[in-house]
Amino acid sequence: MVLSSTTKCALVILIKADGAADRDARAGLLALLGDGPSAVPEKDAASMLRLVSRHGAVLSPAESAAVLGVTRQTLYRWERKGQITLNRVRLGFRRVGFVASDVEREAEKIAVLRASTA
Repeated sequence: MVLSSTTKCALVILIKADGAADRDARAGLLALLGDGPSAVPEKDAASMLRLVSRHGAVLSPAESAAVLGVTRQTLYRWERKGQITLNRVRLGFRRVGFVASDVEREAEKIAVLRASTA
C-alpha cells in the first residue's frame, strides 16, 4: 500500500493529536511515516508494514524475554528445548523477532505454572 504525501501528513497530524495513545506506539507509527527523530526510510517502512500486516506485532528477543520474565539466554534455551513455542520472524541479517501473540500466549502459560507452584 502506497500512501500519498497528503495522506501521510494527515496521519502524522492525527497521531500527534491523540494524547491518549501509547507514547511508544505513536513514536513507532510516526517513524514509519517518516516523521520524528527516528524516521524510517520509505523503502524500509514499506517492508516493515508488510511484515506487521503478515504477522501482527513483532517483539525483539529482549522484549520477548522481558514479557516472559526471563533472560534472553533462558528464552533461547526454552525455545531450543521445546518448552515454549514461538514463531520466529526474520528481521534482517542475523536478526529475528517473535510474534507478539505467541509471546503473550506463552506468558499466560508461565503465569499459570508459577501460580500453581507458589
